[in-house]
Amino acid sequence: KLAIVVVMLMFPDAVARLTREREDGLLLRMLQSGMRARTYWLANYAFDFTVQLVWSLVFVVCVYFIGPASLKAAPFQYYLVTLVVWSHGLVCLSVC
Repeated sequence: KLAIVVVMLMFPDAVARLTREREDGLLLRMLQSGMRARTYWLANYAFDFTVQLVWSLVFVVCVYFIGPASLKAAPFQYYLVTLVVWSHGLVCLSVC
């Protein structure tokens, strides 16, 4: 049950970061100060991907310690590939 709570915490965190960026108008301010848009988006992507990956790893740790036996039986490589692809997809969708 704790794994479900961890998953529920991941989504609001991502949405909060997105709305904070939109409300603050940080991109506009960075462009006005001379930063290139590509640099801004690459840095934003790297940060968001890292945060999402950390949340995903917390989820995997919770699954291995308190999750059901069917999830514990899966090889770690499957989790790793799935979480990296999932994190990339979430971050890319959030930037659009």
